[in-house]
Amino acid sequence: MSDSENSGRLSLKGDLSVSDAENIKNAMLKLLKEFPTICVNFSSLEDLDSSIIQLLYALCAQAKKESKEIVFEGTFTQPVKKRLFAAGLISKMELNDEVIINQISEKIRIAS
Repeated sequence: MSDSENSGRLSLKGDLSVSDAENIKNAMLKLLKEFPTICVNFSSLEDLDSSIIQLLYALCAQAKKESKEIVFEGTFTQPVKKRLFAAGLISKMELNDEVIINQISEKIRIAS
């Protein structure tokens, strides 16, 4: 789960829904406990529902309380882009991956 001694990695994979939320939450909390920086990678994520988006908000809020950093990275499938757009995290679905990362990072951090 970690790339180095100072950062942990959470790779979101497959089609994630509320049935996966508890496992993801536990992984997030474990990483928050162990590392000052957590990298959340979207490259293997096929789709997600609103419960996973809510967990990302919660992760950022908890990280902020603990003075830790969350870094988003990776590439995004069309279904993921559609969900992020519907949730108001990106301004349009035709954005490139770097712009998506910047927009979700900004919106989630502002809200948390």
